[in-house]
Amino acid sequence: PIQFQPPTVCLGRPTTQGLASGGTAAAGEVPVPPRDATLADSIRRLFNARANARRTFTFRSPTGSGSAFTINGDTFKVGTINTRVPLGNVEDWTLVNDSDELHVFHIHQLDFLVMDDGTGRADTLSLRDVVNMPPNSTVRVRIPFSESVIKGLFVYHCHVLFHEDHGMMQSICVYDPKEGPGSCDRWLAGATHAHASQ
Repeated sequence: PIQFQPPTVCLGRPTTQGLASGGTAAAGEVPVPPRDATLADSIRRLFNARANARRTFTFRSPTGSGSAFTINGDTFKVGTINTRVPLGNVEDWTLVNDSDELHVFHIHQLDFLVMDDGTGRADTLSLRDVVNMPPNSTVRVRIPFSESVIKGLFVYHCHVLFHEDHGMMQSICVYDPKEGPGSCDRWLAGATHAHASQ
């Protein structure tokens, strides 16, 4: 099993006199902000959390004329909610790249922890909202759907723009568990993908 390794920063002699404070770094030094202990604690808690749901998403490139870039065999459709998640869930998502080319998973509104980057290694240095999926690989991420500001409708997709624009995107709704998954339907009225303006 993968073991938690505490985050570390190894960029030379750290200094808090970086650009934000108007200071300068001496030659050979890299400005590094003071380590945020709460971030390290958040990463550790998420790493050790028990996922209460698991999902698998298969990213597939076109295999011939007439086929499309898909996630779980579907292309993006306005007015369709592909994934409904109750607020408070911690989920493990298995991301399968069933293609001979790179895909890049990206989710809006929140961050995740890479539990397996496809080589058996976890990334415990940071939370992310994007991860590479090498050709014919499987990546696993742990996503905390914990912040109430994420309630509503948003998307996840391949961050390769050509793939996204040709269908490799889906809608997700995070809902209040007291209201149930049907409450997501209210978000569909007038739903459009505003990615280009974000």
